[in-house]
Amino acid sequence: MERRVLGRSGLEITPAGFGCQTVGGLGYGDQDWDDSQPTVDAYLEGGGRFIDTARGYGTSEIYVGKALRKFPRAGEVVVCSKSGSTHPPVIQADLDTSRFLLGRDRLDVYYVHVPPPSLEQLRRVLDAYQRFKDQGKIRLVGVSNRGLTT
Repeated sequence: MERRVLGRSGLEITPAGFGCQTVGGLGYGDQDWDDSQPTVDAYLEGGGRFIDTARGYGTSEIYVGKALRKFPRAGEVVVCSKSGSTHPPVIQADLDTSRFLLGRDRLDVYYVHVPPPSLEQLRRVLDAYQRFKDQGKIRLVGVSNRGLTT
């Protein structure tokens, strides 16, 4: 599968990413491992190398991590996740849990899933993400879902 550079990051991704919101359910399809495993495997075996998941997606990170552990070229896969919290200690716990479940020392992209409503809160959150980056726990920071409301 073709690869492209993600922005100015230098990370090479496949143009077809795999959003894992329904892998593992939590009201988004309630897929168990037997349902999810063939889909994740087919994406990886077909050359896909850009996976997006989140702490809030039920057992998604467990299933993605399980698939990556058995995939021989897992190191080629750009893995992204997110925290839905705006409280730095909770974000830290989410990140550590994500890294453990996904079997990664470092996540390639870690998103602020739902940005807080004020610039002051966003700065506090982004300062925490910068610390994680400085500690080598994440490579890139992203923001998803919506813009600031104030």
